[in-house]
Amino acid sequence: RFDAVIDLTPGFSRTNFLISCCAGRGTVRVGIEKEYIADRYHIHIGCRETHLADRMLAAGEVLTGKKFPDQQPFEIYSASSDKETASQFVNRYKAGGTLIAVNLSAGNEYRQWPYERFAGLISRLSKRMARLKMALFAVGEQRLWAEKIAAGNTACIAVPGYSFLTVTELIGVCSLLVSPDTALIHAAAARGVPVVGLYTAHAENFVRWGPYHVRCKVIRSSSAGNLNGIEPETVCRETLGLLEEIGGVRY
Repeated sequence: RFDAVIDLTPGFSRTNFLISCCAGRGTVRVGIEKEYIADRYHIHIGCRETHLADRMLAAGEVLTGKKFPDQQPFEIYSASSDKETASQFVNRYKAGGTLIAVNLSAGNEYRQWPYERFAGLISRLSKRMARLKMALFAVGEQRLWAEKIAAGNTACIAVPGYSFLTVTELIGVCSLLVSPDTALIHAAAARGVPVVGLYTAHAENFVRWGPYHVRCKVIRSSSAGNLNGIEPETVCRETLGLLEEIGGVRY
């Protein structure tokens, strides 16, 4: 029933292939570098080495025949209930100082920074910056990590299991976000919050999911298969450096 379906993933994806097959006859199918299933797409865009957001812009330009501005910022629209929940949380926790967000979870195992590294980072930040507060975001197993760290450090609080839109509202009042997971990195970008992003050495992954349209520090591991090459001291130094650049406090 859609006018167009855009598949932004290069190569073959079973999910996207299914969506393309289900598209109606009147639907224009747009693909990025579909070498093996090119017959399923009407339009091909050769922009494998670009950010996902830029791929979307390129597809939109082909479909509409219009030129869009480069580096369009992300936008997220949340409900009033999400904003209210986030406001109540911040008001309970707010007591001056600088609040930053630290996301302990990653969507893929190979992008998961170990517990010991997070604990080392948070300990270093607490010691080096007075009145620094850290909101610890996590899902799954990492929820236990957040609770354990927060129990031993009064500068930290483990964020409850709020909805994604409530989480974006909470991130929006933080001075910056430290994260190995790109979902919250993009959420921070949509809120205009600077990012310290942890990435593997995998080049295409970084190009596709890097911080977009936001001030950032990017730290890449020496390995394409994990983040173990990133040391807590490095992340601490880059985080404090970015806080100094942006002036620190957002509320």
